[in-house]
Amino acid sequence: MVIVFYRPPKSWEEIEAEDREKAASQGITYTAWVEKRAKKKARVIPKEIRREVLARDNHQCVRCGAKKDLTLDHIFPFSKGGSNTPENLQVLCKACNFSKGNSVTSKKAETNKNE
Repeated sequence: MVIVFYRPPKSWEEIEAEDREKAASQGITYTAWVEKRAKKKARVIPKEIRREVLARDNHQCVRCGAKKDLTLDHIFPFSKGGSNTPENLQVLCKACNFSKGNSVTSKKAETNKNE
């Protein structure tokens, strides 16, 4: 026999009350909490943009040319306010992305630096 507990979905009022408590516990305003949560969720890059950036960069790392273990990298880091627009994204392999960290660089910037 399986016992299933049904928990009805929370109302908007309950969700708001919980968010206000969380904001207060962190010492920030409710508005700041909502903005922080929204920004955190916005980190997901839409599939259409992923496809566009991968096609633009020929499905290879723009630094070393690798075609395996590819990731999308924010040229201007998301953690510093960078957006999920194709102009701010580039394809990097995991190794190059890890070595870049959250610095602001791109293949174009590196090429110009060497000239």
